[in-house]
Amino acid sequence: MRVQAVIDIPDRKTAFVQLELAVAQARAAGKRLVVAYIHLDRFFQVLETKGVTLGLEVLREVGERLARAGVGTKTKASVVCQVGANDFLLGQEVSGGAEDYGLIAQSLKYAVESPLLLDNCEFRLTASIGASVYPNDGRTSDQLLTRAETALAKALEQGGREICFYQEEDTERIKRGVAIDEALRPALYERQFSLSVQPVYRIDNGKLRGIEALLRWQHPTLGAVSPLELLPIAERNGMIVPIGEWIIRESCAMLAKMQKYGSEQLIVTVNISVEQLKDASFAGMIASVVMETGVEPACLELEIKESTLQPVELPLKMLTQLRAQGVRIVLDDFGSGSCSLANLQQLPINGLKISRSFIRHIDMPGAERHIVEMLIGLAHRLGLEITASGVEYIMQYELLREWGCDFVQGYMLGMPMQPDVLDLSSLRGVNKA
Repeated sequence: MRVQAVIDIPDRKTAFVQLELAVAQARAAGKRLVVAYIHLDRFFQVLETKGVTLGLEVLREVGERLARAGVGTKTKASVVCQVGANDFLLGQEVSGGAEDYGLIAQSLKYAVESPLLLDNCEFRLTASIGASVYPNDGRTSDQLLTRAETALAKALEQGGREICFYQEEDTERIKRGVAIDEALRPALYERQFSLSVQPVYRIDNGKLRGIEALLRWQHPTLGAVSPLELLPIAERNGMIVPIGEWIIRESCAMLAKMQKYGSEQLIVTVNISVEQLKDASFAGMIASVVMETGVEPACLELEIKESTLQPVELPLKMLTQLRAQGVRIVLDDFGSGSCSLANLQQLPINGLKISRSFIRHIDMPGAERHIVEMLIGLAHRLGLEITASGVEYIMQYELLREWGCDFVQGYMLGMPMQPDVLDLSSLRGVNKA
């Protein structure tokens, strides 16, 4: 068995040739073949911190480990190649069924993730693995490799450090993703997007505090495309910036109209992406929009998910600019990410929105009710307002009111709706914020 040299990264041609041979051998022997595509997560950090020379040594050691992992299982690996800067391909015959496929993938993951000591430096790598199986998932090397890559894409979409085996529906999902990618730009300029709103209430008096603007897309052929589908794609292809600007402009224009029927302090909440905060013109765009629409900056609330914030890359400068303009900033889905108290103190935010995963079970015995009560108390001690989302039952509402939560939203209080369905006459009694 030969591990490809990592000093000069070979093209994929060698891997294709070896994989073709492995498939032919498996076919002749009546065996199955697991094809695994192994990706080293965030390997660029090794290169940036330790240098290219040591990084290449790490890659060489990983390749040798993968080769030994193949030899150490019941059957010898037929292929071990490096097919990219930090990607490896392995093909291995198996005699058993699905359980053996999983054991092979686990052995490869363990080979990569076991601590590695080189030049007095300890490396702890992580791997994402996508795999396909001959003949279940394909009968040619091209099919098997393509489907292993499809499975790897799924593993990476789930945050990495995962093992995913190819499933037929993955291909349809990928095709739909490509179609969404291609349709995003025309959708924006053909005005295919629309907004729904969900009301947010003050818990002390039950009066309307504001609305959350929610993106909707009904495509002529793709049908309804949810934000969960389109936003990650928009973040990858850069369309999140113009789409995000459209959402903010439409939300502020909608708010300006609504404020004519009620309190001038009614608030609109808009979800934003970390990618938007990286855009140097973002704060300027916000200032321009509030000026054009006549909305007070304090009536625009921007929500950013806690889980998307990386502690080492906190967008403090942009968030500080926005706060200085008077815009409200809220950390959304709080409790679902890894934001430490130290990071929380750094962030120039006005409030927190508790993850609905905690709210869901607060009316039942368990840790969630204690966690939520503690988070509400912590937020108030830090001078932050707190919103609970996903409120669906009266008992949840009563507990949140007892614990001093500030604002609530959820299906019990109002489902997402078209703006013209919202009863604007109810806005006249909104309290001053």
